[in-house]
Amino acid sequence: MSTHNQASCQIVLETRTSKKENKHPVKLRVTFKRTQRYYGIAIDLTKVEFKHATSSRPKEPYKTIKFKLMTFEQKGMEIIESLDDFTFEGFKQQFVGNIYSPKDVFYTLQNYIDELYKENRVGTANSYKCALVSLQKFKNTMSFSDITPKMLQKYETHMLSLGISTTTIGIYLRSLRTIVNLAIDNKVISVDSYPFGKNRYQIPSGRNIKKALSIKDIERIYNYDSIEGTPEDTAKSFWILSYLLNGINMKDLCLLKYKNMSQDKISFIRSKTQRSRKKDLSPVVAMLSDQSIALIKKLK
Repeated sequence: MSTHNQASCQIVLETRTSKKENKHPVKLRVTFKRTQRYYGIAIDLTKVEFKHATSSRPKEPYKTIKFKLMTFEQKGMEIIESLDDFTFEGFKQQFVGNIYSPKDVFYTLQNYIDELYKENRVGTANSYKCALVSLQKFKNTMSFSDITPKMLQKYETHMLSLGISTTTIGIYLRSLRTIVNLAIDNKVISVDSYPFGKNRYQIPSGRNIKKALSIKDIERIYNYDSIEGTPEDTAKSFWILSYLLNGINMKDLCLLKYKNMSQDKISFIRSKTQRSRKKDLSPVVAMLSDQSIALIKKLK
């Protein structure tokens, strides 16, 4: 909650209005000189959902909902602080006009994150959320017209001054580039204003140096004396199984099913490429040994 000229704002559940499935509209309540006004944010929750979303340490999906609610409250606080002489009309013009604008980068980015969670693409959604938080720390509000080569360069310089690696900066800016491309596809902005690419701003790429373990290090892991049934022993078993199956990554390993196995081999489509539009994706094939079969039975 923030105050300015005796004005304050807070996210609340408007229980006087009921909707389907026992849900109520979530609103931003603005109080000024004992007068209260409510502004909708197009989110409906049950009393239980609202309680979970506004708890101190919510888990998903409430963690994402809380982040979105706090984004609305933060915008309300910023508008209150920006008004020299607070009036409800002045607040409404800025809040309603800004919060639902298709040109609002943060709002568009948050909606995109919500869609990723709905598709169960949690890892990608979390990556985009990190990008959103970083951009919000750099700039309180951002419209698509703000995204220029000069602004992007300032962001890169700012991040480098904080000791952030070029790899992380590149990840965040590729997320932003996706949102810009989405805005162009939806005709929110013109393709002529595209800030990325040759002779504009080029996203830095980190050095992807892959380091292989030495045979001695592999032997140390393989011969490590772990206690049966402990998390440590389970982690060791997963690592050895991954090694025996030609270095399969942990996500693909955890998604394996018995239908992926034949008598002497295992085949699967990498989760990373499942969403590819290419037809006839070639499966990855790894031969099964007696030890890998024994580990699969142990970890099932």
